[in-house]
Amino acid sequence: MSHEVGELTFLRELAPRYAVPVPEFLEWPAERKTVQDCLARWKSAVAKADILAGGRGKAGLVEQVSAVSDAVRALKRLSAAEHKGRLARTSYLV
Repeated sequence: MSHEVGELTFLRELAPRYAVPVPEFLEWPAERKTVQDCLARWKSAVAKADILAGGRGKAGLVEQVSAVSDAVRALKRLSAAEHKGRLARTSYLV
């Protein structure tokens, strides 16, 4: 039996279990203040849709953001995205 593990699942569950260093990330939904705090520390971030399909970047489902309003807008849009017949489970900032 095969299991499908996406990038967010790896960051959240598997990497800490095996002591793999991972970047700080923020999963959607999150408070606007939390997004603002993260962007203040990071200066810019990459918003990604959590979809188990390749080609997310070419499909426009990976977006660089530096403003809080752009980040919140991107996270909302990406969490409702569809790619290759699959719906996003959520979205996140890295």
